[in-house]
Amino acid sequence: MTDETVDVLVAGAGPVGLSLAIELGHRGIGCLVVERNDRVGYSPRAKTTNVRTREHLRRWGIADALRQASPIPPDYPPNVVFATRMNGPLLARFENAMHGRRERNELFSEEGQWVPQYTLEEVLRAHAVSLPSVRIEFGHALSGVEQDEGGVTAQVRHVQTGDSRTVRSRYLVGADGARSFVRDAIGARMQGDAPALKNYSIIFRAPDLAARQVHGEAIMYWLVNADVPALLGPMDRHGLWFFMATKLANDVDPASVDPVALIRRGTGLADLDIEVVRADPWVAHSLIADTYSKGRLFLAGDACHLHPPFGGFGMNMGIGDAVDLGWKLAAVIKGWGGPKLLPSYQQERRPVHERVINEAMINTRPSATSSSARRSRPPARRATAHGGRWAPPSSTPRAASSTPWASSWGIVIPIRPSWSPMARRHRPSTRSTTSRPRCRDAWRRISGSRMGPRSTTISGRGTRCWPPTGQGTTLTHLPPTPRHGGCR
Repeated sequence: MTDETVDVLVAGAGPVGLSLAIELGHRGIGCLVVERNDRVGYSPRAKTTNVRTREHLRRWGIADALRQASPIPPDYPPNVVFATRMNGPLLARFENAMHGRRERNELFSEEGQWVPQYTLEEVLRAHAVSLPSVRIEFGHALSGVEQDEGGVTAQVRHVQTGDSRTVRSRYLVGADGARSFVRDAIGARMQGDAPALKNYSIIFRAPDLAARQVHGEAIMYWLVNADVPALLGPMDRHGLWFFMATKLANDVDPASVDPVALIRRGTGLADLDIEVVRADPWVAHSLIADTYSKGRLFLAGDACHLHPPFGGFGMNMGIGDAVDLGWKLAAVIKGWGGPKLLPSYQQERRPVHERVINEAMINTRPSATSSSARRSRPPARRATAHGGRWAPPSSTPRAASSTPWASSWGIVIPIRPSWSPMARRHRPSTRSTTSRPRCRDAWRRISGSRMGPRSTTISGRGTRCWPPTGQGTTLTHLPPTPRHGGCR
């Protein structure tokens, strides 16, 4: 017996699950989100909300809400510093990292933002529950899943009481993290051969730290030393900080490590007054699922890709998954999405995940670079090419290899994505009297659907499509003398 019916059931109310609910809710799709925790915002691992994610928030109408809610003011310098310690020599400084400065830029509509993940989650939650077709239930988890040709039948259990009920949905999405229940239900396997990296994250209060460090204000400090290499950064303007030791030996039990001593050794401030708020040992993996879906079950975010945190890609990439999958589910449910549209989710997102996992792994290797172009430039030129200010020539190679992500806009589909089934370069027909691309016809050939609200290239070099101006529409920018003309 079915207790309730909904269009889409989402497991997980982290940034990915909440973003999916919002994308569906804005399109009028009924959505139920179940989350085993009793609230959002338990872990503040992610701090970088990149340009592309901020543009999604702008489209949803909550970009300003996040800016106002952040405990770090918008005018805080978005700089990244590399130094031996907080009282040691400067190695490199990158200003306006991730394009977080509040200034107009013709390339994008929103700047990046340094904000704790729990703040973002609360803004997403508040907006999601304001949408009439979205409902969120905390303290509930999936306990069983079955699917047939008509839909998905899930057992939803109350975590505290154990009471269970049956929810029938047309689709089920697992945004339930690294230990995904939905991934197990699909039978997907995580693949990858990179070694796991042991990390130790600590949230702590140190009111005197800002005044005692010598490198100026920054959103992130890479502490490069042989003793305790680490990352450090502010969580607010009142003395709350995060510290992440990045090279704990595999045979070290984090429970045996004194977090106060670890912070003092890493920062070089031996007598710093520290109050530990939370300590969180965790392991970073580089893994990707062999499949993202089975029938009516789908995976998004950490449920289908895991990688080290260096670069700020993870949460932002998961939100990109949610947006891509969300509009496609809505298109199919409303009847204008063809049979090839949902399979394009994995075809389009997996190459992005593979590329980003590779870049994140490069950022874990101090002497690595990610392209022949980077290898060909001397360290000083690598830094200045991305807005950095280089210190001594003997400085750490990690700083040089980190310039691309320090200046990245986010995970944005490039102008001509060779892997995407959603966009193809127009080749004018010799039999036609016009060279204009038939956009709708090309879209139908690929997805069996009408043209969706995508940002993609339609014609030749220089033609760009910007984010949608409304549901089902896309604003296309053409150069003054387009190579093949515009869409008709």
